Amino acid sequence: MTLRRIDRDLLPDVEDLNGNPAEGLLYDYGENAAPATTTSNIPTYVNHLSHSVRGGESLPAGDYRIAWQVICQHSSTSTDLGVNVQLQPGSQPITNEPLREEPTDTAVTQSNYRSGFRVITWAGGPMTVEIQFARSGPPGIAQLKFSACEVWRVN
Repeated sequence: MTLRRIDRDLLPDVEDLNGNPAEGLLYDYGENAAPATTTSNIPTYVNHLSHSVRGGESLPAGDYRIAWQVICQHSSTSTDLGVNVQLQPGSQPITNEPLREEPTDTAVTQSNYRSGFRVITWAGGPMTVEIQFARSGPPGIAQLKFSACEVWRVN
């Protein structure tokens, strides 16, 4: 697994709309570029990325934009691949329901890119973003080739 982290004073000179220095800017990024496969069936998801935001430090309460992206593939055209994005603690969902992808090509060789984001209100404390995957059932093997998350504090 390869994890990259961009953090702390990444954008030190950001200003708000009034030209004042922005206070409390928080940005964090995590990724896993190591392909992984599973034959686990929904609702038993397998983590592909479990990213402790800012190394697990306590985050201030506020609104956060959680963005995610995945490159996925499934070896069956008759069952779905499911991707679930959630926050811990509390299994707070980022995807309103797990993303379900059913490949339609007969060679089952195409990779699919999916992404999204959601603004959530965080009560404060440590935050972990989890990107998980599984298949809807046999046959086939579900694969995530890449997953990443970004976390921005927006107020």
